[in-house]
Amino acid sequence: MARVVVSLVLTTPTALALTLPTRSARLPGRRAVAVAAAPVAVAAAPAALPTLAAACAVPTCLGFYKREYGVSYGYGLSILSAAGLVLRAEPTGIARAHALVHVCYGARLCAFLLWRELSVAKFRKLREKIERSAPQGSRLKRAPFIIQCGLLYWLMSLPVVASARGAAPAGLRGALAATACVGAWAGFALAAVGDAYKSFAKRRDPGKLVTGGPFVLFRHPNYQGEQLLWLSSWAVGLLHMNLGVASAATAFASLLGCAGIQFVLLRATTNLDARQAVQYGDDAAYRSWKAWRGPIAKAETGSKTDVSELYN
Repeated sequence: MARVVVSLVLTTPTALALTLPTRSARLPGRRAVAVAAAPVAVAAAPAALPTLAAACAVPTCLGFYKREYGVSYGYGLSILSAAGLVLRAEPTGIARAHALVHVCYGARLCAFLLWRELSVAKFRKLREKIERSAPQGSRLKRAPFIIQCGLLYWLMSLPVVASARGAAPAGLRGALAATACVGAWAGFALAAVGDAYKSFAKRRDPGKLVTGGPFVLFRHPNYQGEQLLWLSSWAVGLLHMNLGVASAATAFASLLGCAGIQFVLLRATTNLDARQAVQYGDDAAYRSWKAWRGPIAKAETGSKTDVSELYN
């Protein structure tokens, strides 16, 4: 709870500090007339941070209906909605590509989850299992968890706001920002390919361990692609910030969001490793595949009914 309060306090100044000016400068005499007559393209300011917070909070409230929806459809719709509001301000260059990768990620995730829910009975059963394991009684008891999720999605969206409101970086910073943006798109593509490959492989043989395609090079490409996306997204936003106090607050708050989702994904991969060890531990193919672990980290194992099972 303390981290929630701190992040809210730190990010509040950015609503004013990062907003583009709306008044035109006063210029004397004929120069003022000449400047007024010249067509000047002025970028519209992205939505204020409270509006973006609402865009993240409303979809997350799906968790009151089904607990799992707050971290599946609510997750995708929150990222999509926040980045969509930023795109309405018509950012250009790297900032536009940055916002678009968030929009595409949210849309892709929701489409994938819907397809899987409608076509794979296993995940419908798993959703009901998670619902039964939720705290009994009033659905309002879910409010603290839902608020935390909405706050996390908002913090994860701050880099997009920073890149849209900040001046386009030049020189080395510009090259680094472009590279980070490419990294975000690469992470998006890796996660999408990983989800698609594993889903279709499981449809052909539900009980078989998936080790082909992107799984030859990556232990968990769907998770690791997402990790790359969010780390790169944070870097893009950071490289668009100036050296002011408000930017430092935004950088710290967005770092909390990046660290939070990295922890969630590390916990999910750790849970998946544990389940695979139980299910395929005696399989020679599994032991051979596991011998080369690839670029992977571990976190504390969560409960067996953790919502991260939905992404396996």
